[in-house]
Amino acid sequence: MPIQMFSLILECEVDIVWRYGNIVCKAYPLLEVDSVREEDGGLNPCSVLANVVYGDKRSHLDFFDGLLEELLERKWEAFAKKRTDVDTVVPERFQSQN
Repeated sequence: MPIQMFSLILECEVDIVWRYGNIVCKAYPLLEVDSVREEDGGLNPCSVLANVVYGDKRSHLDFFDGLLEELLERKWEAFAKKRTDVDTVVPERFQSQN
């Protein structure tokens, strides 16, 4: 039930950017969904994503479907993956030079 409510609330807030036949480009407001505050880059502990990731109930994991899953994948590709690659590649280069 909470997942359906979350989806319904998101659909009420969505902006349709364009439509071509049965293909629709939607823009979802991420202010209360994403874990990063736009104004200062800090953690928004009340966001949906923060509650799902740091929540203490296993049922929170059910939200990793659809928008939240895509949001995490895009954040991983944009930020964390590059950082992880640098952390693993740089030490190897230093080791091979010594």
